[in-house]
Amino acid sequence: MLLYSKTLYAIYLNSGNFGTAFLIILAFFSILNSKHFRDTYFFLFLTFVLYAIIEGISPYLSKTSQNSQWINYVYAILAATLPSVFYLKSIKNNLLNKIIIPFILVFVILNIFQFGYEIFYKKPFEQVFLFPLKNVIAIFLALVLHTKLSQSTKLKSFKNEPSFWFNIGFFIINVSNLIILPIFKAVTPFSDNLGFIFGTVYQVADPITYTLWAIGVYKLRTQPFRPIASLWP
Repeated sequence: MLLYSKTLYAIYLNSGNFGTAFLIILAFFSILNSKHFRDTYFFLFLTFVLYAIIEGISPYLSKTSQNSQWINYVYAILAATLPSVFYLKSIKNNLLNKIIIPFILVFVILNIFQFGYEIFYKKPFEQVFLFPLKNVIAIFLALVLHTKLSQSTKLKSFKNEPSFWFNIGFFIINVSNLIILPIFKAVTPFSDNLGFIFGTVYQVADPITYTLWAIGVYKLRTQPFRPIASLWP
């Protein structure tokens, strides 16, 4: 069957490595074009480079340190803070700031608490609601930014707007984490076929996201620079 073809199975098994490779390439591409990451885009530059550093060193830490779990908490904190700063500074809405900023602070504090708990008691302490809520907030911010871009009279084409490509990448990865991953975990015990399908979709979301972000970097390099806020009517 096509479902179990060698090609699809190879993608399923190696997509994590593909994702890491794509992320490292994205980081190098961003570094080469670092001078174009001005204004709010600078926070995306930090996001891409720090993501790549974490992904690059985490396999070695897991082999050499029993406490390498801390890398996951650092990753989670970066994922919640830097992209959110990009969105909040781009959208420029005081009400959103009052809602999102306290949540980010709580998220950071809970991550630090959870890691400390696991180190002290040597057992996991799961915050089941924490990451789904972070994904919901990220998806909401992505939709708000897309709406702003759609309403701007200064934006003539989405394909030439760097923030569009960055934004759709964040939307895809957060939808994947919020919806596809839980479905994959839920159906796998009952159906190998469905588990394979949703597992493959989830695994390829990362490479797709990094490719979209790379397109955003390319557009940032080739288009005349303008802060995102300048697009609003």
